Amino acid sequence: MAFRMRVDDYLTATVFDEGHDRGTLIHRWSLHRKRSIEMISRDFSVLSVFSLIVIIFQLFSGCAGDNPLAPFQPEIANNPDTFQFQATGVTNLSTTVEYFWQNSGTRATINQSSAVTGGSATVMLFDPGQVQRYSNSLAVNGTFQSDTATAGSWKIRVTLINLSGTLNFRVQKL
Repeated sequence: MAFRMRVDDYLTATVFDEGHDRGTLIHRWSLHRKRSIEMISRDFSVLSVFSLIVIIFQLFSGCAGDNPLAPFQPEIANNPDTFQFQATGVTNLSTTVEYFWQNSGTRATINQSSAVTGGSATVMLFDPGQVQRYSNSLAVNGTFQSDTATAGSWKIRVTLINLSGTLNFRVQKL
């Protein structure tokens, strides 16, 4: 058995059974993080692999300090068919954050109610095939609809450039 892990923009761990020429995939998982580490190890027992995976998840799940929105106490509710995002009192922040959201429908309605006092903020929705289905400035308030796509795991991307203000939007299955 071999365990391989690579951590850069995505944390990917793969466990192979090496009883065959090229190995048989037993398990693979990924976690998006901004890191730059590379590790290759061999001959781990199943218990060692499991322990290492648990430790890594604990390290990555407790990285609130890596969240550039953390100082602004964001409120994010990511539920099937409904996603809500709010960050209050943001000052001069430039970052991009992404969330994966389950949409059982083929479209989404986006309700934007933000107060941008400086800089810019954009929200974009991508369908399961990573095709952009919606993009709008969060300085524009109102209710909008995405283009038609397929149900599944949609990506919501929020891009902030020197943003100051309060962000508030909701995405729901249409």
